[in-house]
Amino acid sequence: LATSDEVTACFASHIHQYTFGLEAAQVLECAVEPVAAEFVASGGDVRALVVALARSNAFRTRIVEDQ
Repeated sequence: LATSDEVTACFASHIHQYTFGLEAAQVLECAVEPVAAEFVASGGDVRALVVALARSNAFRTRIVEDQ
């Protein structure tokens, strides 16, 4: 499993969901795809995943609702 690109992309998707505090239904594939692709390309380097998350549009344009 550790060498599977699918598993690596799935891990990135779950970390993306957790990072942004989203429910599974709120995760947009178009937001996760570039992050997961970078993570897979890095060979599963977690540091690369953190950088990809920080550079993502979702991170830079996060909308916070008033409570």
